[in-house]
Amino acid sequence: MHSRTVGYKVVFTDHPLYGFADAGSIHMNKVLQFTLADIDQAICVSHTSKENTILRSGISPQKVFMVPNAVDTAMFTPSPERLSCDEIVIVVISRLVYRKGADLLVEVIPEVCRLFPKVRFIVGGDGPKRVRLEEMREKFSLQDRVEMLGAVPHAQNQHLKIWYKLSRKLSICFLA
Repeated sequence: MHSRTVGYKVVFTDHPLYGFADAGSIHMNKVLQFTLADIDQAICVSHTSKENTILRSGISPQKVFMVPNAVDTAMFTPSPERLSCDEIVIVVISRLVYRKGADLLVEVIPEVCRLFPKVRFIVGGDGPKRVRLEEMREKFSLQDRVEMLGAVPHAQNQHLKIWYKLSRKLSICFLA
């Protein structure tokens, strides 16, 4: 807020945790509008995040830019080895929260497993939606096809590297 007084340019990076509907979100969006009134630019990690930031804060769309999250390809490269296997492994490593789409996994995994008998899931992460994923796994008897790893600390980066290589060889990877 005081940046204009001292001549500094300000760039805000938004990591939105608030929505639009509940009283807390409405209040925080008003605070956001006030605190961001004098920023020069804003950065968001996705087009959806950009749209939400513009709606929540009232910032001019010309001031808001999208810079996507990225993977360091020097650290995460596919292994040159090729595995011959019939199985497809889908790896999901994320905070298990609504805004990261964990609720969608609860709906999609049983259907994918029903349609494709050779698909298996590895889910790494923790959060409030983990319980729903575990309940889904029990309800549809998918314990042998959905592996729940729990929280994956950043210190275990080497394991993430292995999972990424595994998924690049076999199928799909989501690092969120």
